[in-house]
Amino acid sequence: MLIRILFCAVFLCAILWTDIRSYRIKNYIVLPALAAGIVLHAVEGNVLSGVLGMMLPLVLLPLFALKMLGAGDIKALCALGAILGIKLCGWLIVFTFLSGGVIALVFLLVQGNAKERLRYLGGYIQSCFIEKRFLNYSFGNSEKSYFRFAYAIAAGTVITFLRYFLFR
Repeated sequence: MLIRILFCAVFLCAILWTDIRSYRIKNYIVLPALAAGIVLHAVEGNVLSGVLGMMLPLVLLPLFALKMLGAGDIKALCALGAILGIKLCGWLIVFTFLSGGVIALVFLLVQGNAKERLRYLGGYIQSCFIEKRFLNYSFGNSEKSYFRFAYAIAAGTVITFLRYFLFR
């Protein structure tokens, strides 16, 4: 497990760095992590766990289609899933989204526009029902309108490891 923690720590530092600098999680960071995860599982004789862990985050593709998640975020979760394996990947996704919710709440409080954003969200949901389809959701186009989901991915990964060690 120590090797997995080290791989994840290096990977998380890299994705945080690139996401902070460019709002992108680069393939040249993701692909080696994917390969490392599969190799780790191959050495352990359980390649299927790594492959399934890599594939599980693909259930989030509809969120990408709705522009709620970036492609890099999903690729990063796939890489972490390959490293962690299928058993921990489910927890990773749950804890990442819970962390994202907490970060979003703090983001709303710090920005001081929670009421305005919630009103906008209500109007968006109403418009989707009227149009009977999902519409693109965007609240402003400035950098202040978004938070980097890599923060939630990092927090979710740390919580996943804590859960693993505390509740095995």
